[in-house]
Amino acid sequence: MMSQVVSGSLLAAEATTQGAGKPGGGSALTGMLVPLGIIFVVMYLFIFAPQRKKEKRRRAMLEAINKGDEVVTIGGVHGTVWQVKDQEVVLDLGNDIKMTFSRGSIARVGEEEPDKK
Repeated sequence: MMSQVVSGSLLAAEATTQGAGKPGGGSALTGMLVPLGIIFVVMYLFIFAPQRKKEKRRRAMLEAINKGDEVVTIGGVHGTVWQVKDQEVVLDLGNDIKMTFSRGSIARVGEEEPDKK
């Protein structure tokens, strides 16, 4: 008789524990998704959005290159734009030296130092 009472109370405790676990399952998922959402928003604000803005400025700078502009290539070559083609730029390096570069290899236009942003 005593064993039936003990086993009966164990079954009642087990049923109570299982019933309490079902509603809590949804909150565990929500508790995991909220921090992931916050991390995604922070990454977007601090990484993706500034990178997109920087790429837009670079594309506009490359499209605005004109003959006579002072430029610096990504390799550090300084020169004056002699001719602008579709995807190429011919630079006059002085002493009648002219070199052809890809338009994308221009790091900056003008002699000023780039912004330290």
